[in-house]
Amino acid sequence: MNQPEEETQSSFLVKNLVKGLIWLVIIIIAFILAEEFIQENFTRQLQHIKDRPLILYSIFFGSEAVFGIIPPVLFMTTWKLLLNVSLPQYVINLSILTLISFVAGVLGYFIGK
Repeated sequence: MNQPEEETQSSFLVKNLVKGLIWLVIIIIAFILAEEFIQENFTRQLQHIKDRPLILYSIFFGSEAVFGIIPPVLFMTTWKLLLNVSLPQYVINLSILTLISFVAGVLGYFIGK
């Protein structure tokens, strides 16, 4: 009987690298196609978030506690660059995000344990 050949480390790496690059290209193409829609609706949605920051804090807490996928920098830049908040308000929001990140990290640890 013929034994199937074992996959070498380099062929495994190349195969998965190609898969990853294909997914990266798909994501970039999808973003380019949806960019106008995103730009048009994103600004409108940001005003709702500015008016009710609890929504943003909740999304950040859920992300940090369960997945940790959404980077905190996204939330920080949203407030400073896109919503044009003052520096003292930015520092307050950053402090709140830091506290939320810490508490969510501890909670995520206990969930995982």
